[in-house]
Amino acid sequence: MIEKKYYHGIDSIRFLAACWVFCMHAIYITNYYNGSQWFKFIQAKLIKTGVFGVYFFFVMSGFFIFNLLMTEKKTTSSIGLLKFYKKRAKRILPVYLAVLFLGFVIVPAFLWFFPNLNPFIPAYSFIPFDRWYYYVFGMVDFDLSWHSYTIPVLSVLWSVCVEIKFYLLAPLMVKFLQKNTLLASMFAVIIICGWFRIMHYNHPHYYHYHPLAFGDMLAMGGIFAWIVNYKPLWINRLKNLPKILTLLPYIFTILLIFYRNWIYSHSEWAAVVVSIEPMVISILFALVIAEQNYVPNSYIKFEKFKLLQYLGVRTYGVYGFHLFFLFLVIGLFQLAGLHSKTVLNNWVYLSEIILTFVLTLLASIWFYDKVEKPIIEKRFWKKSP
Repeated sequence: MIEKKYYHGIDSIRFLAACWVFCMHAIYITNYYNGSQWFKFIQAKLIKTGVFGVYFFFVMSGFFIFNLLMTEKKTTSSIGLLKFYKKRAKRILPVYLAVLFLGFVIVPAFLWFFPNLNPFIPAYSFIPFDRWYYYVFGMVDFDLSWHSYTIPVLSVLWSVCVEIKFYLLAPLMVKFLQKNTLLASMFAVIIICGWFRIMHYNHPHYYHYHPLAFGDMLAMGGIFAWIVNYKPLWINRLKNLPKILTLLPYIFTILLIFYRNWIYSHSEWAAVVVSIEPMVISILFALVIAEQNYVPNSYIKFEKFKLLQYLGVRTYGVYGFHLFFLFLVIGLFQLAGLHSKTVLNNWVYLSEIILTFVLTLLASIWFYDKVEKPIIEKRFWKKSP
């Protein structure tokens, strides 16, 4: 029997990370800006770093998946590849296929019925019918790396596609590599990905979407999983960590967020600094995961926030659906004559953001309870008694 540990506190942080990404997308797409100094400060420091929420997803996935696989190998001396792939497919495909349906069917139908509407700016309005195979076969990350940007309703899947490739490779690494070789391979991934970012610093599509630009974050989560499984004494030392030191990952993360622009502007080696940043933030996020799950005397445990934990389980839908509902809400506001791209109205933009968030939450909760969870638990096709 494989012993499973569920990390409840990380569900809460996962939802907060999704909200971080949502705020970045919603504010930039609606063009909301209220002109106040405090909002200008928040926009520059927090909203622009919304991509850190995606970084957290990568580190978390790297830790969870490698930890699950290493635990299985220690327990059974093998890895059930087919079983693993089936579980991952059941977890990924429902939302993924739903987003494809929304992007390739519902959005074009909406624009066909209302041809004068354009909820997104032209640069973000292209529906890639001619490149459909990238989306059907889980290669959105390659499409955005090699070609032009597409409508955000679909392009949001790029990070899911990065994880799909990770899900394909991780069980093979754990199955066929000895533990020390496995650790060395994860460090090699970190070096390769860092070098890739340096080499493509002036190619934003590669830098922002190519899977090699993010593999080190998944590997960093894997290194922490390796420590948990093969160096338990190191983890036990965390239990005696002075309480004040548990704040360090959060303090350094906040400092990085607030001073990253200053660091970039004062560095003669911008390409190197920018390339190192994901590694640094990955280490900090791995330490947050460690602090939440292996340090008993934390100042705060996010697992105590039951509502956040409940929503965190449904975060995949929040991430996958939020740009569709943003498209829909802006379109409806345009139909009602409320949203204008020439006359700025921040109350309208704020209303659009709030309504989008509410609709996204409701849709994600419904989709998880009625579709995702039954498929995961093999109840979707069973008839009710």
